[in-house]
Amino acid sequence: MSTMRDESRLSLVSTYSDPVTLFGAAIHALNRDDWHGVARLCDPASLTFFKRNLIESLSPPAEQSHKLTATELMKAVPSMPRAVAEYQVTRFRESLDPKQRLRDQVPSVKSLAALEAMTPAAVFAAWLEGKSIRRQVDRNVELRRMTRATANEVVAQGEKQFNFKGLGYVDDGDRIAHIVYRRDDSIRGPFLGADEPSLAGRSDAEIQFVGDGWGREAPLTVMARRQFDDSWLLVASLDFLLVDQIAFISESPEP
Repeated sequence: MSTMRDESRLSLVSTYSDPVTLFGAAIHALNRDDWHGVARLCDPASLTFFKRNLIESLSPPAEQSHKLTATELMKAVPSMPRAVAEYQVTRFRESLDPKQRLRDQVPSVKSLAALEAMTPAAVFAAWLEGKSIRRQVDRNVELRRMTRATANEVVAQGEKQFNFKGLGYVDDGDRIAHIVYRRDDSIRGPFLGADEPSLAGRSDAEIQFVGDGWGREAPLTVMARRQFDDSWLLVASLDFLLVDQIAFISESPEP
């Protein structure tokens, strides 16, 4: 695994010869809400592929998909109260509505036609923005799942939510590399050794073992693709840097 990188190169530049430096620039851009900057760090072919797949996923579903009823749901789950079943059916139907799905994925885009007219890079940037904490809390306020005061607090605390650290990369053929990363170990706080409450009664060897792995959770990967000038760009995808998984806000409606 190569670990060559230059930590000082965090601003966006025209080309990146090192995948881990490229990764650092992407994280820096994500934490500044620079969605277009992130898109500029992605492989053009992957952006086109992403746009095509997103548009296909937002196409109207088959008509029979809307036929689920509260009664059918209660038959499948006998313990479910009718009010809950009706709520779940309503949510399910909303999730199938093309306009609602468009709003959930790219809230800044007003129609599927408008999305189709956008460049692939602009589509990816709009999708990233739609997954941002600010968009999430605005949606929860709109649906009365939280107050505006709580939303402002969440946004304020959400700075640098992409607290990832690049560890290196693995070549996979001539044109693909897998960048290995994990959450920065600083988010867990310092290791207290024998004073760590959860390690009471443990042997020195066990304490040393826990200390060695403290804050170092299982790593993840993101793909990068070599360009024809030997520079690297990231591969845009629906699982890009866990963007679509950073959703921690309760979806329970307020009473």
